[in-house]
Amino acid sequence: MKIFSDFAEFQTWANLKILEMLRNTPTEHGLTAFAHLLGANLVWGSRLAGTAPECAVVPNWNLDECEAAIGRISTLFEQLAPDLCETRLVDYKTSTGIESRSTVGEIMLQLWGHNAYHRGEIAREIIQQGGRTPDTDYIIFARSKNC
Repeated sequence: MKIFSDFAEFQTWANLKILEMLRNTPTEHGLTAFAHLLGANLVWGSRLAGTAPECAVVPNWNLDECEAAIGRISTLFEQLAPDLCETRLVDYKTSTGIESRSTVGEIMLQLWGHNAYHRGEIAREIIQQGGRTPDTDYIIFARSKNC
């Protein structure tokens, strides 16, 4: 579905902006939050794919490992996008081992909100350190595609 392809492309764009921001103004908390954002995307992506997660929800990664994860996330969601249907049910175990079930639409909304929350958290940290932050709102991404 196009919305899932757009999601994958937008997340890659926004995550690369966060990566650059953290390379310019490194913070320990920012790195931890970013690794968690990326780890959660890989865990949810594996649930959507019906495979075992390749990492923890809060991996202990450096910026180079985060950059590699961005590529894996991009590839995973681009591969999944054509076959996703928002009403399809996905059975999975939570990170605490609880059996659960959600629709693809619910999972994608969770990822959208979760990613935006942590990008904002990281941006606030960077600003407090005196760094500059790019705008990672979806509409900025959409406008850049239309120009």
